[in-house]
Amino acid sequence: MANAELKINLPQNGNETAATVFGDKIVFVKISYDQDAEGIFEDGMSNGQIYSFSSRHVNFIGYNKEEEIEDLLQNHEAVPLSYFEHGNSLWMVAGDPAPAGVEFRWDGRRFAGLWVPDDDVFANIDYNGKTTGAERIKKLREYAAGICETYTQWCNGEVYGYQAELYELQRDEEGDPITERGDYTCSHVNVLEEDSCWGFYGWDTVEEAATEAVQGMLK
Repeated sequence: MANAELKINLPQNGNETAATVFGDKIVFVKISYDQDAEGIFEDGMSNGQIYSFSSRHVNFIGYNKEEEIEDLLQNHEAVPLSYFEHGNSLWMVAGDPAPAGVEFRWDGRRFAGLWVPDDDVFANIDYNGKTTGAERIKKLREYAAGICETYTQWCNGEVYGYQAELYELQRDEEGDPITERGDYTCSHVNVLEEDSCWGFYGWDTVEEAATEAVQGMLK
């Protein structure tokens, strides 16, 4: 069976482990919350910066900034953002269609902050000065939407890492496969291969990475 066709069991929630038997091998995949994930606006990340108008947020822009904000917006050097919070946080570009269930009347604000690009962002969208006017604004809004998605995931703790371990399949006295990871680690069964990686924003991203890692082990 080709690796691309392998059915790999993956955890359905963070901090859980799933097992998959492949012939005489077994692989365990654990997906955990990344408690040490850096914010997306650290130096050198070229993501610009999101500023909030709420003093409850760590990225509060501060008071008496109306003139500065107006200049940024008029010069198209910032993108207005909306914010919604009902259990989890949601940042999005102001004016974009809101997901189902988002109601700004009670739990959000349509103009809640700004995304301010940095020089690297402007260099990316204005390559050789070819992007100007309406096209430049469109690209800035698209860029901001991606930043909002990633920042929302960070705010909600949706940053993950995976650990994958490959063992020779062990069997019990009746010949049935042993599929509990603790039976391998506590019995000091030698791991054949292992891999881990952290800092994945979003569940789909870490699932894809873990799947690729397991497929690589089984080649």
